[in-house]
Order: sequence, then structure tokens, then C-alpha cells
Amino acid sequence: LANGSRVEIDDLPPELSGKKTISPETEKPHLLKDVERDLIMDALDKSGGNRIKAAIALGMGVATLYRKLKSYKTLQ
Repeated sequence: LANGSRVEIDDLPPELSGKKTISPETEKPHLLKDVERDLIMDALDKSGGNRIKAAIALGMGVATLYRKLKSYKTLQ
């Protein structure tokens, strides 16, 4: 991996060195999905797990919330 006797930050691949560039076209959907999931989980936490109250707080329909939870595999 190293060009010299020591492995330096510049010798590491971008994923490990922290120099990875984020392509908005490829990364944005994943980031938005993560933010949405975090907001939904936070609303559920604040509502004591009450999905109807969480959906109302989020401004979405209960069916939409259930569908999203199912996609996160948190709905049994």
C-alpha cells in the first residue's frame, strides 16, 4: 500500500483516507432516505410507538407510514 517505509494517509484508498468525493447524483437519494428514516423513527419514539400519532406529526398518512416502516423492515 505504501510508497515508502510507512503507510501515510495519501497511500490509502479514498474510502479510508476520508478524501472520498461524494457524487450528488449517486449519494443524494441514499442520504435523503436515511434522513427520512431517522425522522420517522424519531417521531415514533416521541409518540411512544403510536404510529397514528407519528404519522400525524409527520404530516403523512398512516398507510404511507406503514409502507415506509415495512420497507425499513421494522414492521412485523
